[in-house]
Amino acid sequence: MRCCLCQRPLTQSWSLKLLLSAEPLVPPSLCSECRGGFTVIDQENICAGCGRPLVDRLCSDCQYWQQRDGISLHNRAVYHYNDNLKDLMHQYKAVGDYRLHVAFQSDLMGLCRRVGRLVPLTTEPEHFARRGFDPVLGLFGHLPLWPCLAKGNTDQPQARKKRGARLRTPQSFTCTATLSELQRVKHICLVDDLYTTGTTLHHAAAALRDAGYRGQITSRTLIR
Repeated sequence: MRCCLCQRPLTQSWSLKLLLSAEPLVPPSLCSECRGGFTVIDQENICAGCGRPLVDRLCSDCQYWQQRDGISLHNRAVYHYNDNLKDLMHQYKAVGDYRLHVAFQSDLMGLCRRVGRLVPLTTEPEHFARRGFDPVLGLFGHLPLWPCLAKGNTDQPQARKKRGARLRTPQSFTCTATLSELQRVKHICLVDDLYTTGTTLHHAAAALRDAGYRGQITSRTLIR
């Protein structure tokens, strides 16, 4: 087995505690050198709303959503968006290196434990046609997902927009679940690869509300 990023050989030793636990055993996909280039978010020093690192109050993005919609999503993420992660996500999403979809399986399994029904933020049709896969379904596909949101094509990817343009992006999500299906779910957790301004996640939450969902909505992302 080799690191999915640098192709170095991987070794893994399971602790007795883990072997005796009910937790699933997920083999490593990244070597210690590559993993060491990513910055894990300190969950004790984050925005109370979106999980932004190194903020001891509601960040400016969450304040914006509270003023606009009266809410801010409770989001938690694993990693801070540093240069190494930018390079990896570029290789995965822009270049289309699907091998990297397994890089964070164990991280995401821990992040999404006991958080409600997982609803992925699927990619838009034009991006899927060009890339050949859905990056969010790739990252979270080892978890039980409920893909009840559809995303329409937009004029420009969020990654190419500046902050103001991201916040002004129009709604592009619709909910495909029936009202009776939604009413049977008490807690929906939206999952996505990256939280920037929160626009995409808030639009997804709004689509669920517009479809009649009245339960709890939170979110989990790999990166903040």
